Amino acid sequence: MLERSYHEQELIGTIQQCLHEHNLILRRTTHHTNQFYLIGQDRFYERCQNYMKQHQDDYELLSSISNMETIVNQHIHKINMTLNFLELEHYITKDIYQQLFLQRNDIQLKNVYFLFDRSYVKPIFSMESNVTSKLSTYLDDLLRPTIEDILKDTFVDQDFDFIQRLQQPNCSSKLQQTTLLVRIKIQNFFNMFTYQSTVNRIIYLLVKHCKNQPINGVSMIAIETLLELYLKYTLFIYQDHIYSFNRGMSNQTHFNTLLSSLCLYYWITKKFNNNEFILQYTDELFFTWNQSKDNLNTFLDTLKEFFYGDYIDLKIEYGQKITIQNIYLENYHGQFYTAIKSTSMILPY
Repeated sequence: MLERSYHEQELIGTIQQCLHEHNLILRRTTHHTNQFYLIGQDRFYERCQNYMKQHQDDYELLSSISNMETIVNQHIHKINMTLNFLELEHYITKDIYQQLFLQRNDIQLKNVYFLFDRSYVKPIFSMESNVTSKLSTYLDDLLRPTIEDILKDTFVDQDFDFIQRLQQPNCSSKLQQTTLLVRIKIQNFFNMFTYQSTVNRIIYLLVKHCKNQPINGVSMIAIETLLELYLKYTLFIYQDHIYSFNRGMSNQTHFNTLLSSLCLYYWITKKFNNNEFILQYTDELFFTWNQSKDNLNTFLDTLKEFFYGDYIDLKIEYGQKITIQNIYLENYHGQFYTAIKSTSMILPY
């Protein structure tokens, strides 16, 4: 065992030396599979810079990191002042206030880093020890059961669950020999809406589902305020500068996946009717279509119409054979044929 460890360490050292000598970067992909991307450092950093330029409206540049203490302390003060107001007005209890109250030593901002999503770079935002980490944990515990209940009829997050839903009568009954299968990839799943639009959509659905009643004793007014704090004051560092989010949120927590899924669900309820079967699989939508292709194209055009400030980047494909996530799906003479890609293997670490 020791001899094997020695040889593996020696191999890793050789690879690192080779990468350094040739000015290369080896990065894994965002899919958590046994896939890596080898690229020159200059090209890689150029792609990262281009991404930030193309998405500059999604982020707000606050300051250089030379003003780190000032920026962080300002955000801590704003959050604590709002929490104090909520506690004084009895919107939250003293226990919740103490649980969420921030100290400077709670905070350690992290740099955004980039991984490859196929041939494109994708930013990864760490939420560990962020200004809003406590809010994220608290809101996740508070809201997850309710949001999952809202999404239960349309949302799946595993291949097996997706395939099982296809066997249910409400799906099978809509499948004919001519039925088209439609897949929509949401390219900007975590930054579809401005933070205020995100809050508005989430609160609308929570109020509707809960009939404006508190969730575990916490009023909708308090939940709305805490969501605003969470989405408005999350910070990250890029190239020695501090940024916040104008649109969307970090892509590195299960809670943010839940919030983005709920926002997408709001959009689905406004755009789709009950004539077709529809499922959301994380950042992809699948639905059946039993009308003509012309009608489908007209409908797809309407999906691209949004409210001011909102933008959903859609990648659309349809036919009687499609692939969604790791699943190959085919309408085979009015019956679903499915197969899971054998290459979709999770890394063992």
